Amino acid sequence: MVASDDQSNTNTDSSEGSNKAPQETETLGVLLVHGIGSQRRGDTLVHCATALHSWLRDWLKPRWNEYRPVGLVDVSVAEAKADRPAQARIIFRRRGHIRNVSWLIVESCWFETYRRPGFYEFIRWALGVIPVAIIVHLVPNYRRLWDGFEASVRALKSRTLSERDFLLIKRDLGPAAAGKTIRDVEQRAFLSSYQWGLHRRLFGMHIKLTLLVNVGIVFQLLLIVVAILAIVPGITRSFAGWVQRKISATLGDSFLFVTSPITNAAILTRVRKDLDWLSARCERVVVIAHSQGAAVSYQVIEQQFLEGQTFRKIHALVTYGSGLRKLFDLETNVKGGHLLFWIVVSVWSIVMAISTSALIALFLGGIISWWWLLALPLFVELQMLPLIGPKATFQDPASLPIPWYDLYSSHDPVPNGPIDVVPTSLQRGDTVGAASELDVTEFYSRQREVVNRRSVLSDHTSYWSSRDDFVERVAGILAKISKMPQIILDEEWMKVSRKRRLWRVTWLSRCRAVTGLACLSILFWPRSMLEPAANSARELIAVAAANLPESLAAWTPSAARVPDLLLGAGALALASYLMFLVALANWALWEKQELRRFFRREPHPSIGGMGWIFALGWLGVLVSAPAYTLAYVHSDWRSILAVLWAPLILAVWSIRMMYKSGHGPGTPLEWGRIALARAEAAVADNDRDRTESLWEAECCFATSHKWLGMKHSGSDEWVRAVLGETWAVEERAKFASTSRDKALEIYRRAIQALKSAGHDPSEVQLREKRTLLR
Repeated sequence: MVASDDQSNTNTDSSEGSNKAPQETETLGVLLVHGIGSQRRGDTLVHCATALHSWLRDWLKPRWNEYRPVGLVDVSVAEAKADRPAQARIIFRRRGHIRNVSWLIVESCWFETYRRPGFYEFIRWALGVIPVAIIVHLVPNYRRLWDGFEASVRALKSRTLSERDFLLIKRDLGPAAAGKTIRDVEQRAFLSSYQWGLHRRLFGMHIKLTLLVNVGIVFQLLLIVVAILAIVPGITRSFAGWVQRKISATLGDSFLFVTSPITNAAILTRVRKDLDWLSARCERVVVIAHSQGAAVSYQVIEQQFLEGQTFRKIHALVTYGSGLRKLFDLETNVKGGHLLFWIVVSVWSIVMAISTSALIALFLGGIISWWWLLALPLFVELQMLPLIGPKATFQDPASLPIPWYDLYSSHDPVPNGPIDVVPTSLQRGDTVGAASELDVTEFYSRQREVVNRRSVLSDHTSYWSSRDDFVERVAGILAKISKMPQIILDEEWMKVSRKRRLWRVTWLSRCRAVTGLACLSILFWPRSMLEPAANSARELIAVAAANLPESLAAWTPSAARVPDLLLGAGALALASYLMFLVALANWALWEKQELRRFFRREPHPSIGGMGWIFALGWLGVLVSAPAYTLAYVHSDWRSILAVLWAPLILAVWSIRMMYKSGHGPGTPLEWGRIALARAEAAVADNDRDRTESLWEAECCFATSHKWLGMKHSGSDEWVRAVLGETWAVEERAKFASTSRDKALEIYRRAIQALKSAGHDPSEVQLREKRTLLR
């Protein structure tokens, strides 16, 4: 990034509200809008600004000859008030330039603007809306899957792929189609493979809907139990009260935002005041909103548009983990006069889920035979009917008249994929501004799927820990609006690093899946193989209960009453999970190792030492439970095979996946080829200033020469990089004054490298001679 020399703007004093004299800094205002939860004032600023500042500091550190350290000043967290939000300023100082660039980051804290709902007030709403929320969660995915299927069918029939159908398929595939073109997607083999993948995902959605409805039923029952326990005095009442406060402080926010107009208005008013406060002090403003804060920010900007206000200050809206889709669907469908329809849908989903669960429970209990399970596909298909009905009734929010960047994690359950929008036509004063289909396409082009941890449980809260994907994208958006252009090859390096992160996190996701399957397979072991683990677990529970206080020991259940199947399987599953935690810690160290390379712009020669240590933890997940069991049990070959068949299958699958994925993207060979292609493109670009294109070509040729020379010294590509670098140095000397000694040093290094690789250095020697005679 390079600091901009644009004209400075006038800032306003944050404490007195009066205008200062013009400063020699151009300030970009960043408004952070938090999501649901019981946080304190300033928490969002500390969390987000710290992640952003540390990323900028590490990213610009290798450019120390161009930049001084990125400064973090004027931080005010504890002093924040209703009329003075928590704030911090990041200043970029470039050597040799008078004007600097600064970002004023401000937090909009809206959670204190309203009364928290009472638990019994919330529970009346939750018991009725949870089944609806489950359908609302899955319908957009189902509709997107169906649209992609129809697009592929049209392409197979016509043998051509329209621009719109290509966009539908590409949005459905996410990062897997990042580099695909229309020609690639319209191939018959690709479309057939895509349709097969859609069928597998549809089956997975069948299972997911059944599981979610069952989880919803359990959650409803827990709410009722907590409400009853809150009546009983003693420890249970205190615990129940704590649970009530936590639930009301999280899900209760969404409840009030949808059902209470005055609470909705209070939240919007708070965010709008903070936006006005920031706009008065900055020429450009960017709103960054998370979760429910995305819905709040959307409504604030939409209201300003309805009121005819201009958008000269608000340059972009960045939403991540957006809850807009869910809140919009709940508000437009549940409150829109469809109450009877949703009651029927909810009852049908609950009946099908209970029937499916009862069928499985009866089989596991030995009450019915296995052939009764043949009815499971019928129950699962009937469970999908609630998705088919609402598919056509759901509406999409309208697009906004400003650049809107929507970032969503691959496994974040809140956004649950990209947001679908429609063109909007809104009255604005005496004129009507209509957003065309092009506006919707531009919004879709700004949507990006980021990779956090590929975990449903943690993806919603781990955006700012994704430094080589999400934080990099946010910093890039802010830098673009601040007119801070990228350094040569930085954009290509970021693209490679995103692929590398997807590859690395995919291994974590696979390890998590292997752990779950390994734990599940323990339930099918013979009972005799689980007895040692069950006995050890009983001994440990007895020792732990003996050391507990009498008041707590009385509450400890007797392990003797638990069957060996459950107790032994649970103990071995716990051992496998502990090995997964070891693998997870190794994966965190592996990520730290690769992040160091990311900030240094160094490609990855191999999987890395910490990557192999993570693989050892993965191996521990597979062998821990079988090794413990076989060490204490001497049985026949049938029992041993019953224990080892699942780990062996999972081990073969793991080895196959490792072989197919290799060392991942971002190797020196790949990076050297990218730099070489960029250099040759710069040489052929006749539309740019010749001096700039030659400078870029020289840098890219030098990078390609360096990394191709690691293991591919002497190859044709390496020779092209060496000769190209010396050619660019000579050509630059014709257009701009260059250091003669530096040019000679590059020639000598190139001659020595060519001789070592067995190539003719005469072409470079001729350039060296011309430079000496000049």
